[in-house]
Amino acid sequence: MKKILLVIQLSFFLFSNSFSQNYQSETTSKSSKGFAVVSGGAAFPVGVFGKRNVQLAPESGLAKTGYNVNINGGYQIHKNYGITGTVFYSRFKLDQNSVNNFLNKTTSTALNNGTVDHWQYLGIVVGPMGTLPIGDNLFLDVKAMAGVAHANMPVVKIDLAGFPEPVNLTKEHWSDVFTWQVGTDLRYNFAKNLCFYTNVDYNFMKPSWTTDAENVIQKMGVIDLNVGLGVTF
Repeated sequence: MKKILLVIQLSFFLFSNSFSQNYQSETTSKSSKGFAVVSGGAAFPVGVFGKRNVQLAPESGLAKTGYNVNINGGYQIHKNYGITGTVFYSRFKLDQNSVNNFLNKTTSTALNNGTVDHWQYLGIVVGPMGTLPIGDNLFLDVKAMAGVAHANMPVVKIDLAGFPEPVNLTKEHWSDVFTWQVGTDLRYNFAKNLCFYTNVDYNFMKPSWTTDAENVIQKMGVIDLNVGLGVTF
């Protein structure tokens, strides 16, 4: 997967470089110290969060590939280091077949038909970044950030014999949790005060929710691959 993500990043910037040659001018700012970007893309569950067999791995999250949207920002204190931050939102559907298999093995026949919605979280992280200029108006950032997230566990509904409507097996629960993120991004200033942006990040958190029946804990490891546009200042 790492090779695929690298190829996508390089392809994006080869395209952006070709596209912007007709627009780039002396007005492109090489001295801009700050940037703000809106980005989005795919979010890939990894580790137990993406596993789909609860019998073999009790902490399995059953999560499918999701999506995320972000507001990224940074400021260069020095040409080779600065501070950065991200406000993010991610959402993941669960694998319905895995949910059904779990219900089939843990409940009676009357409970087998179940539906489940999603995992989701939003939050903010900040931290230091190291920056390496690798070409005209092209910068590579390496960053390590930490912060807080607000995470939501799935709501499971089941068809229970004798009830006209599906019954909630779990309720809507949110939890605040510490989260951290490491990653890298490429920024290309293709015109005055404008930039292309792409990044690969790894996010991790371990939220817990207190339900009526038990305390639910879920490790959530995710690789995000985003592209976006932003402004420099």
